[in-house]
Amino acid sequence: MSAGEPQGKEFVKNSLRQLDDNALVRVLGNILVSHPQLAPGVVAAACPALTYVPTAALTKKRSSGVVCKADTDGGLIDCAELQNVFGCKVYVARKQLGTFTVGQEVTFAVLMTGDNKPQAFDLVTPSGMGTAGTAKSLGGAATSLGGIMPEISPGVFTNLEVDANGDKVLGQFLGMVRSVDDEKGFGFITSDQLKQFGINEDCYVHKHYLGLEFTTGSEVSFTAFLDSRNNRPRAKDLQAAQGQVGPQSGMTSVLAGDKNAGDRGVLGTYVGSIKSFNPAKGFGFIVCPALKKEGWEGDVYLHQKHAKDSPFGVGDSVSFEAYLFQGRLQGRNLEAPGGMSAQRSEEIAAMGGCTGMGTMNGGMGMG
Repeated sequence: MSAGEPQGKEFVKNSLRQLDDNALVRVLGNILVSHPQLAPGVVAAACPALTYVPTAALTKKRSSGVVCKADTDGGLIDCAELQNVFGCKVYVARKQLGTFTVGQEVTFAVLMTGDNKPQAFDLVTPSGMGTAGTAKSLGGAATSLGGIMPEISPGVFTNLEVDANGDKVLGQFLGMVRSVDDEKGFGFITSDQLKQFGINEDCYVHKHYLGLEFTTGSEVSFTAFLDSRNNRPRAKDLQAAQGQVGPQSGMTSVLAGDKNAGDRGVLGTYVGSIKSFNPAKGFGFIVCPALKKEGWEGDVYLHQKHAKDSPFGVGDSVSFEAYLFQGRLQGRNLEAPGGMSAQRSEEIAAMGGCTGMGTMNGGMGMG
């Protein structure tokens, strides 16, 4: 270091201090343009100690690339532009990656990590559509910078895309075909990704989307949506995703050889009326117009284990979960849809509920 260098630095600092704010910003900007390698260090020193990251960092200065790695720890994006600058691929956190998979093209905002490496945020497709793991798909439910996804459920999805049928599109997900009923023409897809976002039911999928290609155990990517008729999850636009899905919790019993596991698909929550109940035989039936409109023939079977101590009687309206077991449409988890009075519920409950042997007109104890 020469003797005159400290004096030279002081001269530069004093000269800069004499500039007005606008001129100083222009000078510093020109320096960073001519020496771009200095910009990350300047930003790291200024944000968030002196200022916050401007929105332009997420909306204007975006890059594009292809997802080249995606696993439980996060992923990497291959971006030629940033590779030339930083000499590495772009890291993306697991919750920012969402349901994007290897080979998908994405655009993204770039922020710097503590060790001066690029990290991707706010991933979307080139057409501007997000997936379940992005802020755009959830209507801003995700935080843009932190990559933190809140606990959500179908009731709190906001600003979802609504298609021509009135269905609410949730985004793209990965999952596994859990069961296929060739006779009835439908199946179910189980997806741990979807369950992470509060959708705890398997997705119903019509045979039109299954075709001949997808069978029980097939790994798929699919578009998940909420059916406008009952707000239950459905799947469409299936694509092969072999090797990208991995073990799914909903497939445990199927893969273990449980012959009935493939028949336990949950269709959703519906409202119907109790048509009959025979306590001696231990079962009854629920009639549900909504299920019949969906193509399900016959009434819903109600076993006494799901009716025991229930405060409902024959003729009462009930909300229930419809599901398949051994190929039969059945009901469980009975609740009041709001139409039964508290007094009526208490009267039937006092008689033993669904298994009671009382003689009240319309009660479950009536054959």
